[in-house]
Amino acid sequence: MSGTGIVVIGRNEAGRLGPSLDSALAEGLPLIYVDSGSTDGSPQTARARGCAVLQLDPLRPFSAARARNEGVAEILRREPGLDFIQLLDGDAYLEPGWLERARRELDARPEVCAVLGRLREAHPERSLWNRICDLEWNQPAGEVHCFGGIVLLRAEAFRRSGGFNAGLIAGEEPELAQRLRGQGGRIVSLDIPMAVHDAAMTRFGQWWRRSVRSGHAYAHVCASGAGWRNRFGLRQSLRVWAWGPFLAAAAAGSFWIHRAAPAVFLAALLAQCVRVAASVARRGASPGLAAAYGALWPVSILAQWIGQLWFLARRRRSLIEYKAPAEARS
Repeated sequence: MSGTGIVVIGRNEAGRLGPSLDSALAEGLPLIYVDSGSTDGSPQTARARGCAVLQLDPLRPFSAARARNEGVAEILRREPGLDFIQLLDGDAYLEPGWLERARRELDARPEVCAVLGRLREAHPERSLWNRICDLEWNQPAGEVHCFGGIVLLRAEAFRRSGGFNAGLIAGEEPELAQRLRGQGGRIVSLDIPMAVHDAAMTRFGQWWRRSVRSGHAYAHVCASGAGWRNRFGLRQSLRVWAWGPFLAAAAAGSFWIHRAAPAVFLAALLAQCVRVAASVARRGASPGLAAAYGALWPVSILAQWIGQLWFLARRRRSLIEYKAPAEARS
C-alpha cells in the first residue's frame, strides 16, 4: 500500500480536536497538526497525544488554505516518500475503513488525483442548520468537479498544482479542484462513509454568515480563475445577481407598466423555491427539510449577494467564521 500522511488543521477546536486526532492516530500513519493562532489550548491537546504540531506565524494572515499548504509542506519534508495526503479538519473525525478503501482507488487509477466519500454531520438532530449542512455535503458517487476540506489527495498532483491559493479566505478547495482537473486529473466520490463533521450550527446567524462566506468565495474564486470556461464560481455568481438585485430591479421597474406586474416576478421566485425544494427532495431530504431549504433559498441568495459586494469592495480580507470556540459551547 502506498505511503500516506495525514494533515489536520484547526483553530480553537480544543473541544472537538481530541476525537479528530484520535481517529487519525488510529491509522498509524505520519501525522501533523497545524494550528492557526488558537487561544484555547488546541496545540497542547495535540502535543498531549504525541502529535507533531506546526503553529503558524501570526504575523501573516491565517486561512485554511495557508494551514493546509504549510502542513503538507512540513509532512513531506519529514516524510518525502509519501504518495498520498489525507486532509482533515479539527472539528471532524475519520470513519473506520475510509483510508484503506480510498487508497485502493488511487492505487488502481493513476489518473485520479483526489478521492472523497460521504461526509456526515455529527448532530443533525440539534438544529435545522445542521441538517442543511448534512444535506449539502451529500455528493453523488462517481466523478465530480470539486471537493471540500476533507479529502485524500495524490501528493505529486498537489505539488504540481502549487497547492491551495493562500490568498483565498474561502472557496480554496473548489479552486484547487479546478486547477487539478485542468492538469488532467480526475476527482472521484465514493459511496462510502469518509468522515463525520461537527458543524455546530445552531443559530440562524451562523447559517447567515456561512452563506455570506459562500457568496464571497464564489466571487473571489471566479475572479482568480484562468479563462472564461474555467472560472469556477461564475455560474453561481451570475445566479446570485440574477435572482437577487436584477430580479428586484425588474420587479420594481415593472410597477410603472402595470401595478400587478411585480406579481409575475414574485411568482417566478416562488416557482424557483419550489424547484429547489423538489431538487433536494430527490436527493433524499425529508419533506420538511426540503420545504425549509426551498423557503430559505431566497434568504441565502441575499446573504451571498452581500458576500459578493464585500468582495468587490475589498472589505473582507480576514477569516469569515461562523462558529464559536468549542470550549465556549455546551
